[in-house]
Amino acid sequence: MDETNGNGGVVVEAARDDQPSPTTTAADVSVQLAAPIASKLDAAAALRTLRGFLSQQQLRAIDAGCWSDDRQFFYDKLVELADIVRTMPKTYEQDGKCEEAIAYLHYFSAGADWYITEKDLEREQHQAYGQADLGHGPECGYISLVELMTHGVELDFHFSPKTLAEINHITLSINPALSPSSNSGF
Repeated sequence: MDETNGNGGVVVEAARDDQPSPTTTAADVSVQLAAPIASKLDAAAALRTLRGFLSQQQLRAIDAGCWSDDRQFFYDKLVELADIVRTMPKTYEQDGKCEEAIAYLHYFSAGADWYITEKDLEREQHQAYGQADLGHGPECGYISLVELMTHGVELDFHFSPKTLAEINHITLSINPALSPSSNSGF
């Protein structure tokens, strides 16, 4: 039985044994597995949630991207990031997790990285808690989002949440001279 998926594509029902039916093609499967497509209005609502997490320079780049042929990527990414920000822990909710705390956002600029594990309790985001690595090893503490935005630091659109232990392992594999155990604020 064929149904529409709400986006104009046809979704082909799989056979009872969870194997694709003989008429199912790769294109049909990709339509079934495709993420919901965000609208321009969804992206605008997402930007309200992301206020305080994006610099003016990045907002200008996003605006240009929303008018380009790649606009759907930006709409979808803005909605995805807004969902992450909405659901991420607030200050002290990951207290005591040490390197098992999950970083939800990653900012970067000129060899420096900031990983946000908790957003501020306040509605307006002036600071967050996380791990900063300015090239000399990771250190945990409060991070001024206002300061990051002032200096044009970029939010990484391709970062997926991971534990600080995973991040530190990746950092050590790139630069073994850094030792997170000697510099960690946890």
